[in-house]
Amino acid sequence: MISEPSHEILSPEIIKIVKSDLYHLVRTYCNSYKIADFTYELFLHDFTRIEYEIIPIIELEKFISLVDRYWSYFSYLISNMSFDEERITVEQNERATGSIDVLKTSRARINHQTTRLVVCTTNNKHIFTYENILLASIILSINLIANKFLKHGSEEQIDHVRSVHKSYLEKIIEYTQFLLKDRLLKRLVGHYLVNYENIEEIVIGMSQRINQGKIRSKYLDMIQFLQNWKSLTWMLNEPRLSFREALTPYLDSIDDDRLYEIWIFYKIVSLFEPIRQKNKNAFVNDKNLSIEYHQERTLGWQLEKRLGITGEVKRYPDITIKKGKQVLAIIDAKCTHYSEKEDDKQEPGPDRNIVNQIVLFADDKLRDDVVISQGELRRILFLNCYPYHESASIAFEKVKNCLSH
Repeated sequence: MISEPSHEILSPEIIKIVKSDLYHLVRTYCNSYKIADFTYELFLHDFTRIEYEIIPIIELEKFISLVDRYWSYFSYLISNMSFDEERITVEQNERATGSIDVLKTSRARINHQTTRLVVCTTNNKHIFTYENILLASIILSINLIANKFLKHGSEEQIDHVRSVHKSYLEKIIEYTQFLLKDRLLKRLVGHYLVNYENIEEIVIGMSQRINQGKIRSKYLDMIQFLQNWKSLTWMLNEPRLSFREALTPYLDSIDDDRLYEIWIFYKIVSLFEPIRQKNKNAFVNDKNLSIEYHQERTLGWQLEKRLGITGEVKRYPDITIKKGKQVLAIIDAKCTHYSEKEDDKQEPGPDRNIVNQIVLFADDKLRDDVVISQGELRRILFLNCYPYHESASIAFEKVKNCLSH
């Protein structure tokens, strides 16, 4: 049986979907172990170690609870911001704005030798107080942290996250985005981003104004908010490596042949639930059925050459399936198109105790099964199995039925 190589068997779109599926499959079936606060590790089918971070659900629930408690308070402050007033003196020509300072006007006219100059004193409202800047920075931080929690939740980086949590986060993001469109708040956010590196700098300035009695009482609840908020600011400052981010370099480093091979492996593992990872490269279900990746044994296949001469082909199967110690089947995944050039050949099989060999091809053509029988029990089954195509569903169903009897 011959397969023909192709330069691009899996399209870029299919490769992207296969990788996305593998994030879920690996996370579902490989055991994870906690090795430090937030930090976990697991071992893949080929003993590759993956280290990543998980955020406890209690951190998300603390955030939602805190924001919910102050939800209406922040809205009230934004609608009722206070301003500092300062008296400033400006020289104007003819047109007077504010109160005219007669003495300064006389002196200015003498100095400038003009009768048109007027010196006025006006009250100027000052919006950029520490308490207003702190308010703006808090609303911005709530928005940023909610977006980070939502991202981590979508990447399964938060344990036990549910749709209700995501719904709360989406509401927080939508509402804070609405608040940040306020004209004055937008100016305050811009001032904060340009002039300050973090909230702590603002808190120091605000503390000085509290000691001077310059802050109105309505702002004081923000201090209480900040005491609880400190436990959440790590979300802004500390990068957290998600499982997806940790696994991506591994998936990007392997070629299409290996990618297809391990996708087939984990899809077959998923057929026999409930199943658990026993050894790093072996998965076992409650019926003592084990699925192993690259089990170290040669199969002794004989390849017929010219003039009737045969030669042994030594190789390792991609997947070995056992019932207890008995090998039920070996499976090879080939990221190539299926070819019918030598359908009539019957190749001598491996050890007679191995009943089935199954060869899966990355081919999307629907066709009749090709089966080479060897004796009453043994057979070689050739199936097309192109990812996310009808052929894959049919092939996996046949694999399951073949091994369930």
